[in-house]
Amino acid sequence: MLVDEPSVGIDIKTKAYLHDLLRELADNGTAILLITSDMPEMILLADRILVMNDYRLQGQLINDGSYAGMSEGIMNLIHRSEAA
Repeated sequence: MLVDEPSVGIDIKTKAYLHDLLRELADNGTAILLITSDMPEMILLADRILVMNDYRLQGQLINDGSYAGMSEGIMNLIHRSEAA
């Protein structure tokens, strides 16, 4: 399943329901490709996070659920791609 910016423009209650639904689908074996610019949402839902720039993979992180560590790793990959 491809999900692109799923929580843009929805209220908090609906966002929580949507996150629960996506997690349930994933837990039951559905492969989900989540595209989001919402970093907390990304870290909450993703097993792996890939950063791309100009159609090229800049790096991949296995999500450990730590917001501070994951956001730092994501930003490092973003800045590395900007420097290239």
